[in-house]
Amino acid sequence: MRVPPPLTRGDEKFEGSSVLTEFEGDFGILLWQSLRNVLLWSSTDPARRKGLFSSGAEERRRVKLLSAEVDDALRAPLAVIARLLADPAGADRRRVSSACLKIADWAEKKNALATALAFTQAAALTGSNDARISYAVGRIARQRAEYPRAETWFRRAILLGRQGSDWESYALAFGGLGNLYVQRGNLPAAQKAHLRAFRAAKRKGLRNIQANSLHDLFVIAAERSQIREAEELAGAALRAYGPGHARLPFFAHDVAYFWLRQSLFSSALVVLSALRPHFERPNDQALVLAHIARAAAGTGHRERYDESWQEAMKLVGSSGTSERAAAVFLALADAAAEAEDWERTTTAAQRALLLADTREEAQTKEAAEARLKEAAELKGRPSAEGVAPEAWILDHADSLAETFAKSLGAQVVAR
Repeated sequence: MRVPPPLTRGDEKFEGSSVLTEFEGDFGILLWQSLRNVLLWSSTDPARRKGLFSSGAEERRRVKLLSAEVDDALRAPLAVIARLLADPAGADRRRVSSACLKIADWAEKKNALATALAFTQAAALTGSNDARISYAVGRIARQRAEYPRAETWFRRAILLGRQGSDWESYALAFGGLGNLYVQRGNLPAAQKAHLRAFRAAKRKGLRNIQANSLHDLFVIAAERSQIREAEELAGAALRAYGPGHARLPFFAHDVAYFWLRQSLFSSALVVLSALRPHFERPNDQALVLAHIARAAAGTGHRERYDESWQEAMKLVGSSGTSERAAAVFLALADAAAEAEDWERTTTAAQRALLLADTREEAQTKEAAEARLKEAAELKGRPSAEGVAPEAWILDHADSLAETFAKSLGAQVVAR
């Protein structure tokens, strides 16, 4: 089956311009030139590659490589691309692809996602029909809110995975599609995609992806207010992950958020308090703190609410339009609404709305608009009594919260 060509351009002014935005000066130019060299080479018929670059191009590149301030981790992969200039006809596709992936990995660790996307895509375009690389392009494009591009690469990974019997990449790509649809607010499509991922993983014995898929299906059930199904999926995913799993803190956070929405503040606070040591990225830390603020407000701990809210606001304030920033501001608006702190509700919801609109995150945008409307309507009014959770969910949540807290505590001790 022929694999259709994916989208390779976003809103860049010219090919690779985003690299120059993220990295300035001689180093940025060196990265950009290396990217352009690979793209030109990969788009040229192998029979026509001889003499593709001018005489002496490799030597000139090596001089630049020596004179520019280059991270040691990049010298070897950039040297591989420099050698491409001397012998484009004899260059090894796998070595060129590997060099691009090493540069992309370095850039992603630096949170330079445009550069990471450009070099991962360059690796995929070297002629490698590698489902794993196609999935990676889709994943990074989704993080950058380039949803049309991401979808085409996920679908390419699905086709390549099926053709090459790479069932792990096949299942991961369906999961990536599901997460993309969640971000865009299409929950029915997201549920179908995650079910495809789960079934493929179960059929092929991919336990890690099974756990991730159950986690994702839990999130969707929670968003669709399917309470019993969400609780059942939470238990199933917890068993599938098992103690010590690297994704357990992220799952525990999602379950705690679900409990916040069900007014199970005490259970949520137990888990959220245990999560503090598990996150390093500022936006992840800020989201946990915002949810702690909401749980504290719900349990009447006003001082802890205030401290957590302010700390989260400081952390997210410098994150720009990065992934999850809109979710953090929405969580801060939710926390302030729980505390009936309407000025803060309005401030945070306005920031969430602006960011969600910029990143085309429909679900977050809709929730932020609802919070703004609620704040305008309820400001100055006496609070209404909430609806008490049913007994069955209280018992289930308390039991799961205790299991989460023990597992998270054991992970910290084991470090």
